[in-house]
Amino acid sequence: MSDNLSSSLAERKVWLVKVPKYVAEMVNSKPANTSVGNVRVYAAEPGRKPKYVVSLKDDAFGDADEGGASGGGSAASAGDGSAASAGKGASSVRSRLAANAGQATAVRAGKTAGAGVPGAKYPRKYELMVKDIGTQQMAVFSDDARTGNRALEGTVVRRCDLKPQMSEEYRNLNRARLIQSETVNRTLQVSQVKKVNYKPTDSSLGRKTRDDVRDKRERMARHKLDDVIFKAFEKHQYYTLRGLVEVTDQPLTYLKEVLKDLCNYHTRGPHKNLYELKPEFGGATAGDGGGGSAMDTS
Repeated sequence: MSDNLSSSLAERKVWLVKVPKYVAEMVNSKPANTSVGNVRVYAAEPGRKPKYVVSLKDDAFGDADEGGASGGGSAASAGDGSAASAGKGASSVRSRLAANAGQATAVRAGKTAGAGVPGAKYPRKYELMVKDIGTQQMAVFSDDARTGNRALEGTVVRRCDLKPQMSEEYRNLNRARLIQSETVNRTLQVSQVKKVNYKPTDSSLGRKTRDDVRDKRERMARHKLDDVIFKAFEKHQYYTLRGLVEVTDQPLTYLKEVLKDLCNYHTRGPHKNLYELKPEFGGATAGDGGGGSAMDTS
């Protein structure tokens, strides 16, 4: 590709026109210099802009009305102001614009808006909405894939939008687009991978809880455990279950069985949820009032 840029046509004024995608695809699918329609300019009242109406030929889309517009280009060129000419997408922009004297028009397709719908009949009447570019500076460049030459084709002086006029074809096209967008295409595929069926398991299996770790503690002989409990109650009159677990370092289930034989568990009163040694083992009687100390590690 050449590194030189030709700027001989830099002074040429260009109109940049944004057209629906199906129109651009139709134009680019036509042979070079094929007329697809005409532009009519209506004189406006003083102080108002003129009105531009683009009319495409009835056979402009050809078979596209039956199966959607074809072709892949996104740029085309307009003719001398009265007829729109089409060019192949592979040809350079320069070859399509050079035929116009003085002022040319570059046409580009929208990215998503105006997409064609298979089986739809496309509108033929459009209004050209002309806008000033303000302070923007835009230009048209060409890149010839065959020769590798690049050139500046002109300076953009107007921006235009090709807007379809309200018609029965346009309403049907919008309706077809809406139906197409709401249609969900799903396909069913048969998997060839052999499925392995697993038996359902509890999600908690394999997880270790704190109680499981405690239950793995080695059980102490009963008479030794009794001695440890008696010594603990010599220091405090009341104990919580957690406090006794830490003092004895025994499994919770085993400790509860021993405490049933040695202690009373208070379910009410000021010593609720506390263990106290039974009176026959040296603990306070029911009438003593229970004023001893308590051991709570919670």
